[in-house]
Amino acid sequence: MPADLPTDGPLPNGRATSRGSEEPLLNVRGLTKVYGRQVHGQRPALDDVNLQLGRGQTLGLVGPSGSGKSTLARCLTFFEEPTAGEVWFESRNLWSLDGRDRRRMRAEIQIIFQEPAASLNPRFTAAEIVAEPLAIQQRGDRRARRERAVSLMETVGLARAAAGKRAHEFSGGERQRLAIARALVLHPKLLILDESFSGLDQALETQICGLLKELRQRLGLTMILITHDLRLAAEMAGEIAVMESGRIVEHALTGELFAHPRHASTRALLAATLALDWKPL
Repeated sequence: MPADLPTDGPLPNGRATSRGSEEPLLNVRGLTKVYGRQVHGQRPALDDVNLQLGRGQTLGLVGPSGSGKSTLARCLTFFEEPTAGEVWFESRNLWSLDGRDRRRMRAEIQIIFQEPAASLNPRFTAAEIVAEPLAIQQRGDRRARRERAVSLMETVGLARAAAGKRAHEFSGGERQRLAIARALVLHPKLLILDESFSGLDQALETQICGLLKELRQRLGLTMILITHDLRLAAEMAGEIAVMESGRIVEHALTGELFAHPRHASTRALLAATLALDWKPL
């Protein structure tokens, strides 16, 4: 980060630059989201957010509840339409697309929400849950979709014999793996994890972190990890962006952010993390 940036306060226009010179996979420009009628003096849910993310990188997006992290994720995945600004993905403006192009682009960006069990249809078998996005996108026949689903279940550490089970028959950690398989079945280029580790104990969290790191290497995934836990972000991400009141107030490589935090929100998050006698890898 340039030395002349202010010690406190957001980067100019909330800007966060990508690392490297190649065209970023994701380029968010001036993204703003206002819900309902905005009261004078009230900040929007997203306030002129600018963000770039290169291919194969993992970004940790941290901040307290209500800071805008999940709203940003929903604007990146077509669940929420921004009030202003643009989202460019592979040099295409997502919110200018319609019809077939938008459906195709939905397959490129997948999200796993905080409660994965809520997205797992209780009437479906595990194989049907994983294969459902393929059916929605009209890819392959039923047999090919099932084989792809079962293969991915094995990839994330679930037994082939579990393909006929229903979601309620799996443990919490296994449901998390099932949700990951479902998100990956369309070969996405960007995977967003929105508080997806919430509710897992330390041992399960470590296992899922290891699985995601392995998948990132094997599949060449780009990831955004949304969390309020700076410790977790540092374990998974090469760079971290801190959000507060709908804005990105700091964005740096993980090591830089720990060594030279610039914003008060970052320093508060670091103080809470280091109080646990934890150090970044």
